[in-house]
Amino acid sequence: MTVTGSYGFTAPPEVVFGTLTDPDRVARWLPSGVTADRAGPDRYRIRAGGTVVVCEVATVPDDLRLEWRLADRPGVHGTFRAEDGPAGGAQVHISVDTPDAGPDRVLALVGDAMRRLQLDVSDNFNAG
Repeated sequence: MTVTGSYGFTAPPEVVFGTLTDPDRVARWLPSGVTADRAGPDRYRIRAGGTVVVCEVATVPDDLRLEWRLADRPGVHGTFRAEDGPAGGAQVHISVDTPDAGPDRVLALVGDAMRRLQLDVSDNFNAG
């Protein structure tokens, strides 16, 4: 099953992508109850409740795209892409493939993460 969503940001796409891919900021935008520790240059150990999974991440900076997959769960992967949006902001497109979770649960987790990312981007962009 593929779940998709689009989210608007008031900062430029490069700022959104930079905030998303900054390893020191990951914990700020993860959904509530989820934590991450670096497990290598392109790997994170993700914890949610009693579940621990390894997430492999690849970035394509020229396209402002991030791709991820769970190393131990075949078929669970996704993409994040930032592009120009209205009024100098960004539009972010997300796609998540998972055979395990229902679309409502996936959309709730992604929506929570995007709200948190919007707040962190706003703090980062407007800091001064």
